[in-house]
Amino acid sequence: KAQERKSIEAYKRVLGTMDRMSVGAIPLKPMLGGGMRRGGDVTDKLKKLYFAVSPFPATLAFTGSITIVVDNKTYVIDNPSATQTLNDWLRTKKEFTGTKRMCAEGGCGSCTVMIIETVNGVEEKRSAMSCLVPIATCNGKKIVTVRSLGNVREGLSTVVQRLGEYNGSQCGYCSPGMVMQMHSFLENNPNPTREQVERHLDGNICRCTGYKAILDAFKSFAVGEKLEVPTIPSGCCGKSSQCCKTKSTELPEHSKRLFIPRILNSSPEWYTVGSVSELQLLITQHRSQSKKLIVGNTSSGIYKNEKWDILVNIGLIPELLGKKMVQASNGYYFEIGAAVTITDFIQYLETMVKSVPDYRTSWIPPFLEHAHLIASNQIRNVGSVFGNLFLVYKYQFVSDMFTLLLALGASLTVCSPLENNKVYVMDLQNLLSTDMTNQFVMNIRIPLFPSSSFQFISHKTMLRHSNAHALVSVAMVVSVENTREVNYMRLVYTGIAKVPTIAQNTCNSLLKRIISTSSFLPFALESLEKEMVPQILSTYDYKEYRKAMISNLFYKLYVGALINAKISVPARYASAGIKYKRPVSTGVETYGSMKEEFPVSYPIEKLEAPKQASGDLVYNYDIGNHIKDMLFGSYILTTVAVGEIQSVDVSKVLAVPGVVGWVNHLDVPAMNSVLVDEYASLRSLPQWNEELFATGRVRCAGQVIGVVFAETQAIADAAALLAQVTYKNVQKGILSLPEAIEKGSYFPDNIPGAPTVAGPFVTGNLNTGFSQANMIISDTVYLPSQYHFTMELQTATALYEESSELTVYASTQWPSIQQHLISQQIGIQSNKIKVIAKRVGGAYGSKILRANIPASAAAVAAWKFQRPACVNMSLEQNMAIIGKRHPMACQYKVGVNAQTGQVTAIELVFFIDGGSGWESTPDTMNQGMLSGDNCYYFPNYKLSGKLCYTNTPVNTWFRGPGCIQAIFFIEAIMERIAIETKLPADQVKITNFYKSGQVTPFGQTIQYFNLNSLTTQIKSLVDWNSMNAAVKSFNQNNYFIKQGLSFTPVKYGIGLAGARYGVTLSVFMDGSIEVIHSGIEVGQGINTKVAQVVAFELGVPLSLINVGTSSSSANPNADATGGSITSGLNCSVAIDCCKKLNARLAPIRAILAAQNNNFKGLNATKTWQEVITQAYNAGVELKTTGWSFVPPPSSPFTYSSYGVAISRVQIDILTGETNILSSDILFDCGVSLNPIIDIGQVQGAFMQGSGYMLSEDIVYDANGMLVTKNTWEYKPPMALDIPEVFNVHLLKDTPNPNGVLKSKASGEPPLALASGIFFAVRNAVIAYNYQTKLGLTVPALVPKIALACGVDRTALVNNNPVT
Repeated sequence: KAQERKSIEAYKRVLGTMDRMSVGAIPLKPMLGGGMRRGGDVTDKLKKLYFAVSPFPATLAFTGSITIVVDNKTYVIDNPSATQTLNDWLRTKKEFTGTKRMCAEGGCGSCTVMIIETVNGVEEKRSAMSCLVPIATCNGKKIVTVRSLGNVREGLSTVVQRLGEYNGSQCGYCSPGMVMQMHSFLENNPNPTREQVERHLDGNICRCTGYKAILDAFKSFAVGEKLEVPTIPSGCCGKSSQCCKTKSTELPEHSKRLFIPRILNSSPEWYTVGSVSELQLLITQHRSQSKKLIVGNTSSGIYKNEKWDILVNIGLIPELLGKKMVQASNGYYFEIGAAVTITDFIQYLETMVKSVPDYRTSWIPPFLEHAHLIASNQIRNVGSVFGNLFLVYKYQFVSDMFTLLLALGASLTVCSPLENNKVYVMDLQNLLSTDMTNQFVMNIRIPLFPSSSFQFISHKTMLRHSNAHALVSVAMVVSVENTREVNYMRLVYTGIAKVPTIAQNTCNSLLKRIISTSSFLPFALESLEKEMVPQILSTYDYKEYRKAMISNLFYKLYVGALINAKISVPARYASAGIKYKRPVSTGVETYGSMKEEFPVSYPIEKLEAPKQASGDLVYNYDIGNHIKDMLFGSYILTTVAVGEIQSVDVSKVLAVPGVVGWVNHLDVPAMNSVLVDEYASLRSLPQWNEELFATGRVRCAGQVIGVVFAETQAIADAAALLAQVTYKNVQKGILSLPEAIEKGSYFPDNIPGAPTVAGPFVTGNLNTGFSQANMIISDTVYLPSQYHFTMELQTATALYEESSELTVYASTQWPSIQQHLISQQIGIQSNKIKVIAKRVGGAYGSKILRANIPASAAAVAAWKFQRPACVNMSLEQNMAIIGKRHPMACQYKVGVNAQTGQVTAIELVFFIDGGSGWESTPDTMNQGMLSGDNCYYFPNYKLSGKLCYTNTPVNTWFRGPGCIQAIFFIEAIMERIAIETKLPADQVKITNFYKSGQVTPFGQTIQYFNLNSLTTQIKSLVDWNSMNAAVKSFNQNNYFIKQGLSFTPVKYGIGLAGARYGVTLSVFMDGSIEVIHSGIEVGQGINTKVAQVVAFELGVPLSLINVGTSSSSANPNADATGGSITSGLNCSVAIDCCKKLNARLAPIRAILAAQNNNFKGLNATKTWQEVITQAYNAGVELKTTGWSFVPPPSSPFTYSSYGVAISRVQIDILTGETNILSSDILFDCGVSLNPIIDIGQVQGAFMQGSGYMLSEDIVYDANGMLVTKNTWEYKPPMALDIPEVFNVHLLKDTPNPNGVLKSKASGEPPLALASGIFFAVRNAVIAYNYQTKLGLTVPALVPKIALACGVDRTALVNNNPVT
């Protein structure tokens, strides 16, 4: 108590100096009588506000609030939580929901904002991931969100406009983040190069567009392009002179000069310190508490469950922000403050290499090349250099920065406050063996090279080309004298042991050796093999790959060192030591249009694009925070693959303040099932019913037990973790399709009423066909799963309305089925439930039936609590609960004429992994089987299918369900035939093409087949013969770098039968038109296409048309949006509505034409208005409805979409790294309703398929828990992964007589063309090692490619670059 009194009196003195200061917008002034009051006794306040021990120096004043300026408006935030992020706070404000939320890991870029901070009188503008930035670090800073860049009503910035004009926004959920990243970049680099623009988007993921349109839009700002300076429109923030772009908004004086020593009532506690002495004092006072010193806090995106007593912001300490070059007795070194961000460090090095352009800084250019591969721009902008190093100490993090600095011989200046503030220097390596408790690093010292004989070389392997952690990284500093003797070497590996490791024995043994002797490499490799032994790092381990990289990466560095030392290296080996530099991507898009059908067939900008890019549009994931009394849900999930739930203890959950309750199976009023009526017969069978909430039986990890609801999402998430679930009868599950096949784990085919598999499909006579073959090949091909990676996660909000009704806002592709299912679960009529789906931020099939899981949970909660309830899945919940693309396998036997490549017979068995439930599995299998011929005629054919059961989440539809897998299987068989017969693969494929008039195994006569023509055209476009010859020449001249080429044809059947869609068209008195169709805008441009056909049919401008909100009541009983048919069929129904309206208006038009000879000469708007006015006066009904139901045809498909692609790749045999050099696509889209939208669909689908082929991996651990559960481990493609040359051509002058206005589908078929990426990679592998021709499987991950090549130490020695 005495100490407390002393502390309080000291703080009274501090506050006494603040007579004229406004703290947190609340004046604090001494009052007469020695007391100080502000709504209560200051003593009580001080007990909460200030340290209970010795206070900070009086120079540091306190405020319990922070002040920030967001989009030119000042906000005072009282006592924010220490763990609250900027994104958390922004999204509580309705005006800032343009800043999106997705991964909350800093891995997707959708939450990007620009942070402006004044440093030494200069404003620094940096992009940042707002999901990682603690709100407390924003005190005194300005935040710029996408909202500041304008809106459609008042004007848009050119960055926003350009993204829309280039069709760079499809679903639109990623667009605000893209815009903010580009805006921030242009603020600092108004005259960028194309390369700078492209590389700056290394932290933003888009799942829809395929990136090409986004890059084209932003590269239009580059030097030499359209020389337009990005502008902020007048009106975006009131007036242009007042917007945050042009006006400097002054923060309140106190927020500029006051720090926040402590945040009230926060766990963990938060302190901001402004000097080293204050940090020393804090550490001394809190020696027994765990402390995390932070700058950007970016590690929270990886390590989400960190537990600290205290968080200390050191990012404002001047002594820790210094950067300087120091001359010491033993040479020069750079001294970099521990709080310096990685970006500042990079920029400093860029400056110094120009200021000191000699041998001392010769290591900087290769160092910077590697440093730019660390995380992303947004992360590097706020994350500190030492913070990255500290993660190795704390978590054994795979740090590239640690690897690079350790190789350079960096050291650390350390302060130990508990030892009288002792300051000492230690080697960076010693950090890993030093107890850093109550110590902190002040700076990092990096020695400069002492002579011109030194060189620095490094290499990093990762799963994609940006924003991915290292699989293995290596860095080497070596000194090679003129005598070619090695007199210094330091070689560091990361990813081999649990921490970065110096190969010290090897380095020592290589000293004084001549690097150019033939014995140097074998000796080094043998030494490394003995010294460096890979350790098991995680479930997702790649141990064999990491072992191979010890030798392979050294070989690359060795060749590089020889080249740097100007020692001759044979040309065929030299490429192994030269880092591949990706050029700036390019490409063209071509298409045709029909003038007489304008605006149909014209590249009209997507109607929503400007609003999406500006953040104006509200998505379902945005709704929850802006409805009064909203409850937020968080899941309790099973954690075993097989077993029974014994008990669920939620007592600790319910004791958390702010928790309102939870819902489980006992709270479901009626039907505890998510199975739709197609599977109604399974609901009464406990073994096969898919429960909304688990009652006892556990079929997979990630099964929903219940949902906790609280007043905030943060409370719900924290509370849900406290649930204690016990299990009994836990068993090992079946976790893969191969295991299911091996163990005979199949869904039964004898359950009455359950969907069944079609087939078998049989044509010809297999025995006869096989007898005609002189080569028979048998094998099994597997295709794994793929996660949808929708940028808007699964989400739903349910409102309990008067009269016991429910309104559900859902991110769904099928409102009607959601309405019907909720009515069955709650036990009320469907007419009391309304499901609204304005737009969806990405779907790809995941939100057809799986969207019912969050929607039903929200509905049950709203019904129970009679309050609005919101279920926004986190990324990890989404990936754990929601099933993915169906893994499939194909066992085949094929008979071939080995001289011609003609298939004489083929027998196929398809296997499909449905996971732990039926859902869409039979339908997916049936769709796949109907694609089991692709584009080839097989005279003797048999195909059957089997449904497999595994203990994984129920798999679901994914873009091209079943069809993508089936087409891949057939292409794999064709490629295998080419390998075994040694015939060109394109020849084998063309030989087996269908001919018009032939009949498929499924009874469909091929009436139109244009793949021969497409093949001729695409080969001409790319100059196939020259390309083929160039690849062969390259492979002959490069031993460890190989190229591969592929030709991929696709026939993709489109079936319209059985689809139900409705459209309502209304014309208002002013002539404006509203169209409400039953499709859902998921990014495919359905709203734009519908508006285009309505404008064409009615002869009115697009500006008169508004597309209204889709809902279960606007057009009831409609089918799901999917299958690439929804846009076309809704356009067809819209045309029917227009025809009905035109028929009603015809008499009016005739009367007006008779009365006015100039009637036809009036402009369309005026003419239309006159007609509508007269029709209204005449009592004509100006509302029409339409409905589409296509009866089942005699054959499966209404028409087929055709496409061909040629892809060329380059792989590094030593590391497995892949670059897609070019992809050329020619796609038959009929007469495209909107070419720019359809090209975007082609590009997006192709890149989604490319990710499936190369980088997206689904891995479960032994307990059935998903390992690849977040952006840290799951890697969809990014902007630098697209083909370097990416050309897309829509076939011209090919109207489709069976399509809407002669068009064809474009959403799914192009994804199948991406299979050629895999086969090109495999061909490159074969070019190196024919014997491993079948060793590569999908996805062709970097480690799998390297292992398939099979390079070992013997191969390296036998190809010694020095002889």
